[in-house]
Amino acid sequence: MIMNATEILKNIRALFNEAPIVAPVQPAPVQPVEPAPVEFSDYNLKDGTVVSIDKLEIGGAVMAAGVPALDGDYIMADDSTITVVGGMITEIKEIEVVEPVELSVPDPRIAQLFEENKKIKESFMQLLSVVESMVKLPAAEPLEAKKTIFTEAQKNRADKFKELQNTIQNLKK
Repeated sequence: MIMNATEILKNIRALFNEAPIVAPVQPAPVQPVEPAPVEFSDYNLKDGTVVSIDKLEIGGAVMAAGVPALDGDYIMADDSTITVVGGMITEIKEIEVVEPVELSVPDPRIAQLFEENKKIKESFMQLLSVVESMVKLPAAEPLEAKKTIFTEAQKNRADKFKELQNTIQNLKK
């Protein structure tokens, strides 16, 4: 059966007429909600810059000079690091506290080597003190060089060469 447009519209109206009428629902009046005031605290960075952070945890807002902080890593004064993306903290890296470890030396040979090393260091420090005291002493006059046959021959050769030069100069005149 083929329906024309008028019949289709009549069928649609009939469906709506058969359906229960529902009263329009009035929306409840909306009360404006004021956001809770955000309180920022100032924190010092390692380089001395001051930033304001509302909560020092992931999701906390970071402000620098009154505007959201630029993306990047910021080293706090306590050496912890916060990563900021879009003015919000995305990661916090706490500093690792490394406790000094006492080495126990169960092997007597290793203990002996430690003791020898300690004695060598002490001896070296004593030697260093002696050298430092020697450096402070005034320097003595240089020793006179011993004259040998070789130095005399050198001197005689130099004298003869000068005489030859003088003779040549005199002949040129």
